Amino acid sequence: MLFQMEFLSDTICDILGYVGSKGVLKQSDRDELIVASLDDSLGDQEKKAIHRLLRSVRRGRLPVIDDRPDDFEVGRFFARN
Repeated sequence: MLFQMEFLSDTICDILGYVGSKGVLKQSDRDELIVASLDDSLGDQEKKAIHRLLRSVRRGRLPVIDDRPDDFEVGRFFARN
């Protein structure tokens, strides 16, 4: 459980650093933040950081970019590998 909590904290810090340097949030990071916000083991600081980012997205202050490949389709992706 401790490893999972440290991993989440590190991931949140990485996302915050990326957003701070680039000024955008990747779609996959947004999805991770939404899932992480449902985790009860997070501390208050992590929860506040997640909610601050998601609120900025909702209010239009933080743009979300699509980081998936243009030709991404589940069937074609697995057919290649």
